[in-house]
Amino acid sequence: MFSPIVAERVGWYVYALRDPRDGRVFYIGKGVGNRVFQHALAETTTDDDSKGLSTKLETIRGIRASGAPVDAYILRHGIATERQAYDIEAALMDLLRLLDPDVDNLLFKVTNAVLGWEHATKGLAHVDVITSLYDAPAAPEITEAVVSCSASRGCGPRRCRPRTSTRPPAAGGASAPGGSTWSTPSR
Repeated sequence: MFSPIVAERVGWYVYALRDPRDGRVFYIGKGVGNRVFQHALAETTTDDDSKGLSTKLETIRGIRASGAPVDAYILRHGIATERQAYDIEAALMDLLRLLDPDVDNLLFKVTNAVLGWEHATKGLAHVDVITSLYDAPAAPEITEAVVSCSASRGCGPRRCRPRTSTRPPAAGGASAPGGSTWSTPSR
């Protein structure tokens, strides 16, 4: 554990936990104070009969059973805000995913349950994807009747149906069957 002086002065930080038995990094995290030590403490307070023990805690338990301590490294400290610590943690996890999409090799076997803060919207992406996000050409105006469905919401009679358009149709505007015009549902 850090002394009270170190715990206060270290500020926000990003850390890695490494298995001393094989040298592989198995966890990336962010914290303040003594957070870096909390995982090993959680392992000692979890019942031996616990069902569904996380891979991280199973790894720590195995390290302890071998008689070794968990190797803990502070990767960056003195970070100004928790948000910045989240961003650095996520960037490191993205880097490991870039090096090995399965995050399981001779150097690391990451057991984090979450891929990183905002990984889906701000995480690992090829430069072509980033270009399309920020500099994609405008979509052409839709002048024909269309049905739009969200794959995540499904498509059925309640989700995709003719509705009165919220904007006036183009000259000679298309009508849906039954004479109504099509539009997307309002949110």
